Amino acid sequence: VRAVGDLLGFQQVDSDTLRRWFHDLSSGFVNKAVDAEGNFLNPEGFAASDAARAEIETVVNVMLDRLEKKPDESALSHWLHDGMPPGQVRSRETIFPNLLVILLGGMQEPGHACGSTLLGLFSQPELLRNVIEDQSQLLKAVHEGMRWLSPIWTTIGRRPISDFAIGGVLLHAGQNVLLSYGSANRDEAQFEQPETYILDRPSRSHLAFGTGKHICAGTYFAPQVARIALEELLRALPSIELDPEHEVVVWGWFFRGPQELRVRWSV
Repeated sequence: VRAVGDLLGFQQVDSDTLRRWFHDLSSGFVNKAVDAEGNFLNPEGFAASDAARAEIETVVNVMLDRLEKKPDESALSHWLHDGMPPGQVRSRETIFPNLLVILLGGMQEPGHACGSTLLGLFSQPELLRNVIEDQSQLLKAVHEGMRWLSPIWTTIGRRPISDFAIGGVLLHAGQNVLLSYGSANRDEAQFEQPETYILDRPSRSHLAFGTGKHICAGTYFAPQVARIALEELLRALPSIELDPEHEVVVWGWFFRGPQELRVRWSV
């Protein structure tokens, strides 16, 4: 959370506030239940996310007013100015929706990537020992963790403009289609033993960050955040192992990861 906040330029926003913004935005994002007519069953469920959005816009508008006149090296400043004609800045109508997406996904998913990677390594203790002894393997370990247990499991809705068939399934024009990154990353046609965490898997692209023009803005940043976090953890606790007395529950449809990892280590 702190890494994403500092990259964006929120150094003056404390970490508890950043976490609250994420949780409140998330409460609105997952409030999707509707009745047969398409009306939301819990319209009051958007109150917290609406309030968080208003608070974020208030804070960011002050920042943008300053950055228009005095750019800095924050991502928000680059976003405001880069690629714009001289004397012009990017509109706030463009910045705010994209910023909210980054706050919603970027605040949580590097943490899920850490949890998924650790769980994969814990499932094969000899791999964990190898990575602790040779931390140059950590970035590869993180990418395999994100393939094996994608932090964003399902997202990106699309509607075909014409009927067509894919994978033996006929999709009709106007029909809602939801892409599951987690399923794609375990496609038997693309990955050998896709259900298994394999550190030395041959290098192959995965879809944890999407692809094409809609690829995640955190494609390069998030794996490095996870790598650094795990480097620090494993350097501090090289004897760490999963506590077998506690069951690991992996949960989530849109955002997915282990709910908690109970561990133990020797001093």
